[in-house]
Amino acid sequence: ARNRAGMYMGFNGTAGVWRRQAIVDGGGWEHDTLTEDLDLSYRAQLNGWNFVYLPQYAAPAELPPEILAFKQQAHRWTKGSVQTGMKLLPRILRSPQLPYAIKSEAFFHLTNTIVHPLMVILTILVYPAFIAVSGPLKDYPLAGMLFGITMFILATCGASTFFIVAQRELFGKSSFFRTLLHLPFLMALGVGMSLSNAKAVLEGVFQDRHSKRNEFVRTPKFGVTGKHAHTAPVDEPTLNDKPASDDLHWWLKKLPLPMLEIAFGTYMLTFIFISIWYSFATASIPFTGMFAAGYFYVGFTSLRSLWILHEDRVAAREAAAEVA
Repeated sequence: ARNRAGMYMGFNGTAGVWRRQAIVDGGGWEHDTLTEDLDLSYRAQLNGWNFVYLPQYAAPAELPPEILAFKQQAHRWTKGSVQTGMKLLPRILRSPQLPYAIKSEAFFHLTNTIVHPLMVILTILVYPAFIAVSGPLKDYPLAGMLFGITMFILATCGASTFFIVAQRELFGKSSFFRTLLHLPFLMALGVGMSLSNAKAVLEGVFQDRHSKRNEFVRTPKFGVTGKHAHTAPVDEPTLNDKPASDDLHWWLKKLPLPMLEIAFGTYMLTFIFISIWYSFATASIPFTGMFAAGYFYVGFTSLRSLWILHEDRVAAREAAAEVA
């Protein structure tokens, strides 16, 4: 859509070909963001290069089938987009040559990740909203109905329209109803990822881009073909070379986020019971239910993956001890 509209777009090396001169004119690869391809894309376009998106060509790729790897990838993309925005937006917005349309699209493109902390804030504000509506407006049924409908529309319509249009462009009208069936699950997953991605946004804003904490952590490859997924990455060993004494530190580092996601799911589930018990704002149940399902799914799936990783570490350590 950006390419067809003549706007700036991100261009990567996974599914495309760079001209060497475009890289040189753009200033070369710079490693102060976690999305070097997005960074270079904008710098090259600022120097007059144009990219062409060719939908008739497909480049096979792999999305992580395991939740921790998926989180890791999304965290890197989110943090890198924020870093790229902070690095390049001042230059873009001050450019006298760029038209307003390109500037505005670039602004929204490079700042869209702000939706993740806003999603977390929205989740937290559900309780105050329930109290406010059930307080002075509790005797007005229309108020509760408007409250529920408004929350549902704000949380679903924008994202659902985006996904439906994208799927129709990819697969035609035949995919419309199939897309509708998948939408609730897709959107719930996006909600469940909001805590992890909100953390990435804050890191992108407050961490020094040149610090060691800005390390690039690559996404492991699992060698997925069709529905047959490996339980562990095929290109990385499952044996962790750290001693067993580090297990507690590893758990303490990894556990807080899944536990917080489960807590958020419980928080949202509370309002489903409130709505049902008091027959209040029942129109918001699809909204609160989607949020609860997303947080529970990501939280519990992360715990399960952490346990499997722990078991793999223990088994690998025991096997190494037997060989020794």
